[in-house]
Amino acid sequence: MSHSSIRNVRLRVEQLEEREVPSAVFGTGSFDQVTKPALPPGWEQWASDGNNAYTTSSVRSVSGTQSLSSTAISSTSSRFWNTSVASADTGVQASIYIDSLVPTQLIIRGSDLDSATPTFYALTVTRGVTIELSRVVDGVSTTLANLKSTSYVSGRWLCVSLVPDGDELSAVVQRHDNGQYLDSTGKWVATQATAMSVTDSTIHQSGHLGVGRAARYAGAVAIDDIASLPASNDTTVTESFDTTAAGRAPAGWSSYSNDKSAFVAAGGGRSGNGISSNGLSTSSSRLWASEALPANVEASVDLFVDSLVPGQLIVRGNQLDSTSADYYALSITRGTTVSLVRVNDGVSTSIVSLRSTAYTSSLWVRATLTAEGDHLQARIQRLDTGAWLNQWGDWQDEPAAALDARDTTIRTGGNVGVARPRLYAGKVTFDNFAAMPNFSDITGPTLTVTPPIVAGPLSGEVGFRIIARDAGGINRV
Repeated sequence: MSHSSIRNVRLRVEQLEEREVPSAVFGTGSFDQVTKPALPPGWEQWASDGNNAYTTSSVRSVSGTQSLSSTAISSTSSRFWNTSVASADTGVQASIYIDSLVPTQLIIRGSDLDSATPTFYALTVTRGVTIELSRVVDGVSTTLANLKSTSYVSGRWLCVSLVPDGDELSAVVQRHDNGQYLDSTGKWVATQATAMSVTDSTIHQSGHLGVGRAARYAGAVAIDDIASLPASNDTTVTESFDTTAAGRAPAGWSSYSNDKSAFVAAGGGRSGNGISSNGLSTSSSRLWASEALPANVEASVDLFVDSLVPGQLIVRGNQLDSTSADYYALSITRGTTVSLVRVNDGVSTSIVSLRSTAYTSSLWVRATLTAEGDHLQARIQRLDTGAWLNQWGDWQDEPAAALDARDTTIRTGGNVGVARPRLYAGKVTFDNFAAMPNFSDITGPTLTVTPPIVAGPLSGEVGFRIIARDAGGINRV
């Protein structure tokens, strides 16, 4: 092949997702606000026979007038899941009407749910009552534990929960008719009890929550009130600054300043009050929520970019009330110029930076900084047009990451907040702060590229087989 015929082609997989996910990944799914047989938005389904196995139905419900109905033959397996990615320690709860031997599953930490080779943990329930905790890896199911009620129960609604906590998985089963719980001996008791608990470390990543049915028996199953169970460490921080008195910092927040340039509430926010710091070129100040968040975290804030004074969004902050602070920050100035910054023992180092190809100033942007392990990702959205800054400095209509970097220096959780480092004189103004543990997978998909098997040089149009996989889902290739 001559040199002139060689072309460089850049293959790129983008994982595009909505990032503003509440701590409870989805609210209670009662299905009452959906016109049957349609399904609510934000959910997907899959069945081994290619049919739609799930619809809404008014045959029976535990609340309201409708529920989710699953109908299939004995050889069909199916799944129904929420498209949001939940943290590894987020559980799922649902009400299930038990009147058949159809194995009905609660699913957590799910990936590849739209295929014959899914991975997830499941709590399976059938009439009787019989429950089973199982692990499914690449479509292969392994039973971890099972339990059978000592008294036969059928034709009743059960509230069933699958609760993860690290390597420990717990099952809770409660009857709707009398409020009794199934205990670990198979008896129904009046006090709250855990029916089953096992330890397994095979599936540890975040994933999807939902319900499913194993291929074993034919028939219909009714499911209602599906809800996520937030992890115990799912602390969230939100602050609009609108109720903060002028000239003060919000309650539950702490501040630091090397002079008198502290952050205080004032008019000029995007909707009501904002929080501002006005100082000299030698001034530095920080404002942070007093309650710490875990290392895997996502924080966002609205910032008015109209000067060269850097506005910073902070995660993993420690010793923020001193000159030897540690934190990661997303730094923004007019232009728009954005940087990922590491501050270690008070010393600031730029990890990666980017400048918009189109000059922008005097506008509000929403800055989002996500930390997941050693992975840092920054996203910038203009609030006047809704456009996103991409990695080449262009503004585009679809969600995009502006900066993406790896750094292993600061590994522990800590405080989240905002800052202005010393560099230029003037004011920086923020509004509408939010932070929560990071439930989304920001690690890029893995690609498997298989070239064609052809003897000799390639010519003309040549096809390559590319498989992209990602636990958090892929929106576009």
